[in-house]
Amino acid sequence: MSPVATPQVSPLPDSTVANELTALASAANNVEAKSIADSIALVLKKSPTTLHALQDAKIIDVVLIWASSKSASEREGAPVLVERLCKSLGTGVEGVFIPLIPALLSLSMDKGQSVRSAVTSAVNALVKICPAEGSRLVLDVLCRSLEDAKGWRSKVSALKAVEALVKPGNEEYVANELGHVIPYVERAMHDTKSEVSRVARQKSQANPRSPPPPSRPLLRSVVSYPMPTSSSMSQSSFPPWPRPVPSPTPSRLCRPPLSSPKSTLPPLPSWSPYSAEPSRSVLPTLNE
Repeated sequence: MSPVATPQVSPLPDSTVANELTALASAANNVEAKSIADSIALVLKKSPTTLHALQDAKIIDVVLIWASSKSASEREGAPVLVERLCKSLGTGVEGVFIPLIPALLSLSMDKGQSVRSAVTSAVNALVKICPAEGSRLVLDVLCRSLEDAKGWRSKVSALKAVEALVKPGNEEYVANELGHVIPYVERAMHDTKSEVSRVARQKSQANPRSPPPPSRPLLRSVVSYPMPTSSSMSQSSFPPWPRPVPSPTPSRLCRPPLSSPKSTLPPLPSWSPYSAEPSRSVLPTLNE
């Protein structure tokens, strides 16, 4: 934990683990803080209903109070508590902690390196326990945090969390939300802070574990640095046939130029409304 002479403990709401929370707020170092947080997680895990135990312990209220505290120990204690609870309680409690993502990401701008490291561990632990079906909710919170964040480190942490959400068995759910996520990532590519724009370009791949298609680098460059339309289309034009087709381009093959001598209209049929008189072979006879 960040060294302080006499840590000032913020007033806490009535909680079933008030003594442990008070000890966590004044922990001397990170190891001690994790040990106390593990003891809190063990008490909550033994409860018959974990969600009710979290509510009775006022964990959400405490994390929000500590996230905006002036005490470095409490600011570090907030993400440490979230990390240890997520790792201990596992899948099923992610819905309680997802609303805390904006508050955790705001701590990424903290001056203390230990606080920023604790935030990274907490967000990764929360994303890890989220099931594939909850990807949409998590992405929505991360995108709003990416848009509303004030500091550049908070935006970078949000982008890294989006990438961490792409895990085995989760690719299809994330792919279904790309239409919602891409505009936020595209705006991050044009962020005035170079650190944010660089990370946004690096994390713009939906699934880094699979080999990227040949068009992905071009599409990513066009989104980050728009190119002339003709140049972009010429580089991204792929033939619709299974085998490569040499020049000229498919668009020119579909329709000959107007100056070509072969570009003449096809002959009219034996009978048409525009012919002088219909052909007798086409019209039916009265006997028929």
